[in-house]
Amino acid sequence: MHECHQVQKVVTEAQAMLKEKGIQDPKKANLVVGELLGFDEGCIRLYWEEMTQSTPLSKTALSIQFVPAMLECAACKIKFAKKGSNLLCPQCNKIGTLPPSGSSGKEFFINKIE
Repeated sequence: MHECHQVQKVVTEAQAMLKEKGIQDPKKANLVVGELLGFDEGCIRLYWEEMTQSTPLSKTALSIQFVPAMLECAACKIKFAKKGSNLLCPQCNKIGTLPPSGSSGKEFFINKIE
């Protein structure tokens, strides 16, 4: 259910992108989704279809690209992609954490529309 508000925001942003770029009949939109959000692809697609009805985006194919979270090892300082539920550093086997400055894994935006 938490996907609903985020999809509405993205639909609004996509419509603004269409106007800005002068695109009349968009064919494809690429949505970037960070895995830490825990969003369900089926829910995203359902809300997209529902919220784009009667808009220029109604026939636009939605491509969803899930982005893994990037973790940082406190011991050896390397950054690595989280793989499933594995939080262990591939170099030293210590538990990695989210870097304080990054939001990797929390993305939710349209990066391309054509």
